[in-house]
Amino acid sequence: GYTLIEVCIAMAIAGIMMMVIYKAHDTQVRSSVTQTEVVNMQQNIRAAMYYMERAIRMAGFDPGGSADAGLNKDFPNPHQAIGPAMLANYLAFTVDANENGTVDVNDSELFAYRLNGDRLEQFSTGAVQWQPVAENVDAINFVYLDKNGNRTAAPTDVRSIQVTLVVRSGDSVPVYMIKHVDDNVYTNQQGDVILAQQNDNFRRMRLTTEVNCRNLY
Repeated sequence: GYTLIEVCIAMAIAGIMMMVIYKAHDTQVRSSVTQTEVVNMQQNIRAAMYYMERAIRMAGFDPGGSADAGLNKDFPNPHQAIGPAMLANYLAFTVDANENGTVDVNDSELFAYRLNGDRLEQFSTGAVQWQPVAENVDAINFVYLDKNGNRTAAPTDVRSIQVTLVVRSGDSVPVYMIKHVDDNVYTNQQGDVILAQQNDNFRRMRLTTEVNCRNLY
């Protein structure tokens, strides 16, 4: 038989082994959850940027030259978004997608982008309402540049648009076993602050690109 001391030693060793196994399992679970959130965040921001980049590149598409398509154009009633705007956090533009020489209010030829809460939305006259593009978006920023790469507020002078997005993870999760605090300041390509320090436990990612608007001239 076993003595009481031997049983106690065996139980102590088993307890230590169980603690080690639990700790390893907990680490793996935290790592898996964190990586899943990071991957989802990366897919979210890249898909949103790709979607927007394709649409914005077509801004002003007007092969016949008679549709007056471009940035900051009026949205004919009843298909109004917020209104014509070329702002740092809001962009509206028109295209002559069907090449019939006019901007048709019943086709997808008027577009706008905005941030509604933490949801990036697109307005299209084809859908006649705001549609979600991406969730968990903390900031969106547009910078309008002329042919010399300088900022401009004149729609007719715009030749390219810098787009910057900041998205966050869907859940506030620690990074591996180290508690993560996001104290970063997020800027656009011009160095302007578009999202101040949040000092929370979310993971965030910034993605920025410059879209050459080949139809604006």
